[in-house]
Amino acid sequence: FFVAGMIVAISIGFIAYLFSTGNLTSTLTRILVLFQPGFGNSAGSRMGYYTSAVEFWMSNPVFGYGIGSWPVLAGFVSKYPHNIFLEILVELGLVGFVLFIFLLFRSLQFLGLFGAIQNHPIRMMILMLFMNVFFNALISGDIPDNRILFGVLGLMVFQIRSKTA
Repeated sequence: FFVAGMIVAISIGFIAYLFSTGNLTSTLTRILVLFQPGFGNSAGSRMGYYTSAVEFWMSNPVFGYGIGSWPVLAGFVSKYPHNIFLEILVELGLVGFVLFIFLLFRSLQFLGLFGAIQNHPIRMMILMLFMNVFFNALISGDIPDNRILFGVLGLMVFQIRSKTA
């Protein structure tokens, strides 16, 4: 707890220093945009995409509109909702959403319990890869852009033979 407390205290001190000197990092600047009226350009657009995605899904909730339909429905050829769950709901409906959730949970089951993961470096690496691509899929990309997520899910299902598993 002491080490974690020190890391938090140093982080808060560093952020306070950045604010006082006006030398904000690009990450802090993007976070601050969320607290401005209208959320700024990028965050405001995403909020609009999220709202549109929910409206599209509510009008065809069971089967969705088909893969690749979100940009057509939204009128933006190269845009997407920036959230894999929302895009799956719009394009594949509840059927696709349930299948996707099943795929996520089943892949995590194959990877093993935390004890098995903790004692096996390859499993730990696969879990770290999964966390990285999964959190990225929650804020960016469309279904084809998240192909690395599906590749990592395949790695998770791959049976790793070890003495500790």
